[in-house]
Amino acid sequence: MICTDKTGTLTQNKMTVTNVYINHSHYEIKKKLENQNFKYLALWGLLCNNTRIEFEDNIYVKYGDPTEIVLTDLAIFNGLDPINTNLKYNRIYEIPFDSERKLMTTINSIKDKKFIITKGAPEVLFGKCNKIVLDNQLTQLTKNHLDKLVIANEEMTKQALRVIAIGYREMTNHDQLSNHDQIENGLTFVGLIGMIDPPRPEVYESIRICKDAGIDTVMITGDHKNTAIAIAKQLNIINHDSEAISGKELDLLSDREFKNAIERYHVYVRVTPEHKVRIVKTWKEKGKIVAMTGDGVNDAPALKNADIGIAMGIQGTEVAKGASDMILTDNNFATIVKAVEEGRTIFTNIKKSIRFLISCNIGEVVNILLGALLGQLLFGLAVTPLNAVQLLWANLTTDSLIAIAIGLEKSEPGVMKKKSQKNSLLDVESFIVILCYGILIGLLAFVAFHIGYNMGTNLDSSITLGRTMAFMTLATTELFHAFNIRSEKYSLFKIGIFSNKFIIYAFFLSILLQYGILLFPITRVLFDITILSLNQLIIIISLSLVPIVVVEIGKLFYKEEKEFSYPNRITSLKLEK
Repeated sequence: MICTDKTGTLTQNKMTVTNVYINHSHYEIKKKLENQNFKYLALWGLLCNNTRIEFEDNIYVKYGDPTEIVLTDLAIFNGLDPINTNLKYNRIYEIPFDSERKLMTTINSIKDKKFIITKGAPEVLFGKCNKIVLDNQLTQLTKNHLDKLVIANEEMTKQALRVIAIGYREMTNHDQLSNHDQIENGLTFVGLIGMIDPPRPEVYESIRICKDAGIDTVMITGDHKNTAIAIAKQLNIINHDSEAISGKELDLLSDREFKNAIERYHVYVRVTPEHKVRIVKTWKEKGKIVAMTGDGVNDAPALKNADIGIAMGIQGTEVAKGASDMILTDNNFATIVKAVEEGRTIFTNIKKSIRFLISCNIGEVVNILLGALLGQLLFGLAVTPLNAVQLLWANLTTDSLIAIAIGLEKSEPGVMKKKSQKNSLLDVESFIVILCYGILIGLLAFVAFHIGYNMGTNLDSSITLGRTMAFMTLATTELFHAFNIRSEKYSLFKIGIFSNKFIIYAFFLSILLQYGILLFPITRVLFDITILSLNQLIIIISLSLVPIVVVEIGKLFYKEEKEFSYPNRITSLKLEK
């Protein structure tokens, strides 16, 4: 389960004002509007704003929240100089934005007067207003006016627009700065600003991948319900409006009712930090592994309660980062999905390395056991096909470099088409397969010993030649066996023999080390081996290729998908712990 914010994570976080509502009329922003209400709307949006603005190379460079930056752009579009305007109408006081109030307020000095300017969620600001500006005239805000504003807000949000409402009033002597409720009441409504924040193009595919992987995606946002529903439908997170729930509706549900109904909802709107914690805890009670994204100080409890807390690296606070397990440096939902794929690949590769190491060691044990159990029957004496030094060397050459190379294997096709992997690293089915591999490897090495023993001219030469062939066959078989381990289901020729360059390097280096000891008299004495003829080397190679042939035949019975693509390993993933 991934509980994700909308703005900047699912969307591009590149706001553009497309529509304003003033004088009970909608206006598309295509050119400068010669309208006094629009000028006031642009001015108030610029002043009630924390965007840092610099003028460099004849352009305005803006730093800050994208929603506030777009309001600055609107003012520039209307012909205002944002730097001089802020200096001219200096700010006296600020009530910062709060996720519970959903409002931000500043008090600015304008022509020897103090004006309170408030921007925020329309449905909240409507209740703070008692007047409205119509055709540059102040009018009492009646129920008829309010109904029109509510309808206008609904129409804009249904177009997937994020809507900001702006109101103002002149400050009086009765206003107390310490009383925020008093400051933010009795406002005059100016207008609505509708801005579009389109979904990230890559998120569409990421949501689909999540569904295939058995991962539910939940959108949690402070936006209006209609805006969230419109974006969620575009991204195929939900199909029906009934799958969305607001924070107020959530408050009406008891913990038991919410737990029974939680699987219906995949969009949460106008929520508080407390709601986020409740959502995380309830999903965990349902047995889900929950990832939660967040960036603010208030998000820290939800991030801490989630199984995987994910902080936003671009605008995230240090508190949020400290409470998280992972920092998303590009704030992109698609990167979370890539991280899941990377994690599953690592988990799968660990399993492959374990299967390889255990099957090779079982092969060595089987080889020694066969010598002890069948030696008397076949050779008239108990034999040890491998001595201690040979076993240690085989483990060094086959279990180190090649095992590491297996751990660098690329993602298998379909790794994101499986449900969440909760099984252990070594289950019963895997152990049976490993046991079969080990028996085959040990048996082939013992066959090589038998062949070499029969080629000897006397007892000493027979045992030495048998051990040499068993030693070389065991090591070579294990090295070839590494190619079987690369994929449990897909043919080696499908995934590409050379698609993992690391395993090729490790294979040839290990072969060089293994067969290099045959060339020098001192190493032949050390390992108690003898030089081999070409025919004997051919026998060794032939026996060593048997596991490849057997496993490839077995993979023919696996029903592959019609379209096969072997994905490239994720190399652009940027994660900070």
